[in-house]
Amino acid sequence: MALQTSGQISINDIHVEAGGSSGSACEINDSDIRGLISKSSGAQMAFNEWYGASAVSAPVWNSSTKTFDLGTPDTIQTKTGNFTLSQGGAVAIIAIGGGGGGAGVLDTSQKSSAPAIRTSGGAGGGVAIKGFIGTSGDSYSVSRGSGGAGHTYSPSIGNGSSGGTTTVSGNSVSLTAGGGSGGQYDYNYSGNNASTGGSASGGDANYVGGIGINITTGYGNNGGNGYGGGGGAGGGNGGQAHPQSGAAARGTSPLDTGWLATYIGNGGRGGVGSWPYKQGETGQSYGGGGGAGGTNADSPNSAGNGGSGSAGIILVCYWN
Repeated sequence: MALQTSGQISINDIHVEAGGSSGSACEINDSDIRGLISKSSGAQMAFNEWYGASAVSAPVWNSSTKTFDLGTPDTIQTKTGNFTLSQGGAVAIIAIGGGGGGAGVLDTSQKSSAPAIRTSGGAGGGVAIKGFIGTSGDSYSVSRGSGGAGHTYSPSIGNGSSGGTTTVSGNSVSLTAGGGSGGQYDYNYSGNNASTGGSASGGDANYVGGIGINITTGYGNNGGNGYGGGGGAGGGNGGQAHPQSGAAARGTSPLDTGWLATYIGNGGRGGVGSWPYKQGETGQSYGGGGGAGGTNADSPNSAGNGGSGSAGIILVCYWN
């Protein structure tokens, strides 16, 4: 744990932080003590230069194994507003943007002369991860991204709403995790209706959210509507389905592993329920996109509402 940032500090305090035993012999010019503040042998030093010094390395995110080089954090806190660090030393902050809501669809009266409609799930929020040596009491300003609303009966077909952006700033940390865009609808498979994953920046590792996939095959030639699942936070695209073939698969985030699985949101499934009423599921945990709704387009007044995206969050991780 890092040394105090003010008040009296002793050579024994510094020696213990450097890994020595309390009360054992030491000198200020010892290499381990100098190493805490990167001083060369014989250099002029003052005790206040050790304020906030730490022998702990900053946690480094391994993008291949999806773990920190210090292993699993000893303490994990969720934050929805401004906060201060409860301890110094090795700290990591993870920002997750809000997931987008899924598109909704109605029956044949809403599809004009088109033979079919397709809808996509909402996209997942971005994820930014930053490791550093923190000081107890340091303060950070936060804006938490909300989840986007899924489109519901209004009574018309419609796109889902985008998720909000999550930001964290303070003490040389500046993280942005963008919200996923809302799911889109498309008449007659005439264009690309995929949603766009939330961006991410400012971290040692930055992950773009997964998309709510567009329907690329010829579903719906007999009046059915194709639909897609929501994207996962930090990646993982939703699957696709036809109303008579079961629910569309949710997007599974590549960060959904180990201790992070509790917090990283996968997408909601698209088109869940009894035919012809197919509702989109809500995005999971934090930052998951909502699934799209789908119906049998020839069934009067059948509505497939899109699922809402899940809100973003800030994780603050500590190692003792």
